Amino acid sequence: MTEEKKSLYFFMVLGYTGLVLVGLAFMTYDNNTGRFLALFGYLLINTYIDFTEKKIGVTKKESALFKIPAVILLMILAITIYL
Repeated sequence: MTEEKKSLYFFMVLGYTGLVLVGLAFMTYDNNTGRFLALFGYLLINTYIDFTEKKIGVTKKESALFKIPAVILLMILAITIYL
């Protein structure tokens, strides 16, 4: 694996970790307005990450490799919080 790919994967991990944390934060708000704003921000961040991944040449397979575990982790944390 090249140094460039290692760097790319490192920053992808950081990006998706941030998405999980933002998603977790919006689930803990007490009012609906805060949840709506956080969810809207989460969707905007996700759109931006998709755009930048296309620009830097991340393949769909590489993107899915990071996106699927992030979504699964977010679902597990959401279930843990709400149960």
